[in-house]
Amino acid sequence: MFEYILSFFGLIIGGFLAYLCKEELVKGEKYFVWIRRILLLVMIIAFSYVDFNLWLIIIGLFVGLFACYEYLYLGFISGILNLILVFIYGLVKGTLVYFKESKHWYWIDALMFFIPLISVLIFGLNLSSFAAGGCLGVLIRSFR
Repeated sequence: MFEYILSFFGLIIGGFLAYLCKEELVKGEKYFVWIRRILLLVMIIAFSYVDFNLWLIIIGLFVGLFACYEYLYLGFISGILNLILVFIYGLVKGTLVYFKESKHWYWIDALMFFIPLISVLIFGLNLSSFAAGGCLGVLIRSFR
């Protein structure tokens, strides 16, 4: 459980780094957006590698096209490598959230992350394929 909490703190640390380096964010915003997209692609590949189930990927894709909260799907993952990817993704997302959006989105992301996480820990489900499909939907929506 501790590793899941630690992986979520990437979002908070990213917001803190954005607070410290406000002047660099204006110049680097387009790079952060592309790094976020590349990390989503890497996470899709990593989540699919852990547990490949085509039906769950398709269901996750359709849900991800309509519910565009990455952390809703990141709560379903398992494995230390995937949690490290979530931490790194949180650094980038936290920076973008601090720069572009209001700060209350951190609480929404926390709810979206921990509600699926609690269900995974209680029932012992492995829904990495669903998470891959959901992240794919989020990635597709990021190009709009």
